[in-house]
Parts: sequence; C-alpha cells; structure tokens
Amino acid sequence: MRSTPMIRSPFHAAASTVALFSALAGLGACSSDDDGAGNITAFGQQYSEIVCSGFASCCADTGQPVDKGQCQQLFNYQIDEFEAGINSGKFTFDASAANECLAAVRAMSNLCTEEPPTVCDKVTKGTVGANERCDDDDECAVPPGGQASCNYSGEAEYGRCEQTVRGKVGDDCQQTCEDLGGGGWSCGGSGEDPVDGISTACYRNDNLVCDYETKKCVALGAAGADCGNDDDCAQGLYCPFETNKCTALGAAGAACTSNSACESDYCDPSDVCAPPLALGAACDANAERDPCGADGRCSEEGKCEEGGLLGGGGGTALVCGFLGG
Repeated sequence: MRSTPMIRSPFHAAASTVALFSALAGLGACSSDDDGAGNITAFGQQYSEIVCSGFASCCADTGQPVDKGQCQQLFNYQIDEFEAGINSGKFTFDASAANECLAAVRAMSNLCTEEPPTVCDKVTKGTVGANERCDDDDECAVPPGGQASCNYSGEAEYGRCEQTVRGKVGDDCQQTCEDLGGGGWSCGGSGEDPVDGISTACYRNDNLVCDYETKKCVALGAAGADCGNDDDCAQGLYCPFETNKCTALGAAGAACTSNSACESDYCDPSDVCAPPLALGAACDANAERDPCGADGRCSEEGKCEEGGLLGGGGGTALVCGFLGG
C-alpha cells in the first residue's frame, strides 16, 4: 500500500494554517515564570517574530507581501486562551522541546514550502481524557501511537475527547488509518461509534486494515494475494488491474502503466519507472501523470512543489493573501 500524500488544495491549506496558528500560538502558552523562552510573553514574541518574518520573506516571492504586524497578532490573540488552559491543567508544557522547536524553525529556509519540524508537536500536550469535556483538539490526551480529537455532537456547546488507539491483528476495530507523517493522518471508518470515547484503528503503516464485516484488524495482502485495488496490499506492493494480485512496486527502469506501480511514484511518458522531478523543477500541470513524486505535486504554475507549512502552490497564495492586510 502506497502512502497517500495529503491533498494540497487551497481548502486543505486553509485548514492546515488555522491549525498551525493555533498550535504555534499554543507554544507560547507555558506557565513558567522563568525569563527568556520560558516566559509566555517572551516565548510568544520570539516565535511570532521568527514565523512571521519567514512568511514575509517567502510570501514576498509570490508577489503578495505579508503584513507582519497582522501576522503576529494572529499568534498573540490566542496566547491568553492557551495560558488559561495551562493553568487549568488542560495542557502540559515541555520547555526543552520548545527551545528545540525554536531552533528548528529558525533553521528553516522557506516556511511556505518546507514541512514543519516534528519537535514542535511535542511542545504542548493535552491532558483531557477520553469522553471528557473539551473545547479544542489540542486539549485531548493522545494515546501512544494514536490520535485524539475534540468532537462536537449536534449543537452541543462543548465537545468530548475521542481517542483513537492503534490496533493489532485480531483487535476489534472501528476504522482504518494511515499515518502521513508531520502530524497528519487519513482515516476511514465503518460507521461504528467509539466505546466510552475510545475507538480502535488498524494502521496501514502496520500493514493492517479494519475488516468491516468482522470488525477485526486483519493483515493486508502479501505478494501474490488477491486484491481489488492498491489499498488491499501491504506497503511496497500495489494491485495492477491486469492481474488483481498484490505485486511488488517497480524499481527504476521497470515497465509501468501508472505512477502507483513505481517505488519512485513516477511512471514516465515512455512507461518506465523513473526518478521524479526535483522540487522547483518545471513540470507540465496538464500531464497525464504527475512527475513530482509522492511528496510533491505539479502546481498550476508548472512547478514541482511540496506541501510545507502553507500547503504549497495555491495554498501559499491563499494564505499569503490572507496575511497581506
């Protein structure tokens, strides 16, 4: 099963940016009284300075200059809320991870196209348990290897934390998920409700899928197993329609008929698996097969781009325009 990249549409970019601002503002929400990065005001100022300066630089390249002051206000606006969460015990703060995060973001050369540092995910941690009252996803405690979110039912004034634990072969399950890296994931459910705020997911990264008939985690197909599509096969395999058998992905030079048949995720116009184009390379946005590989895409402007903090391509233009004042 190939790892499916996140969709980098303007809608995805907008949603990612909302989450980004929430998360990064939260990084300033520590309760320490220490000077420097341990102080909520000082930390928030440092982070917004780094990030908004970075946005100003890369957004300028799109012809949409950013209002740095407005950008910083988006961070500062939420600091009081996150501080209240820390003080009420809904979050914990890791000062060491915060300093590592600051250093990692300072080292980024282009915030519009580079993936966010994973260490920044560790700066704050939710403490609200499964099925307990919550207002935001970040408040919910995440189980090891799993996920957590604050879900609202109907017109409820508050949500309840729902945890998704990582299943093993034979476990009862409600959904199938794939860890996309960088804090992102993709899930599909059976329609079964979680039990006491906890659901179990079978992860494709573990070569497991939730069988919605038996509602058990089962192994994905090995080489030679019958299949209906790529999702039926273990990682490193795909399902060619000619045989409907799980088959190893092709190495460079192997014959192919689609990108999904190649380790490189690119089947060139001569029907041979080939290395994808490098980020920044010119590409044909109307080509039958995207030449930019699993981690990139050919933008409407005809350039290979990756997602990054703003989703790349149209997402960059959308958010840079929003920050433009």
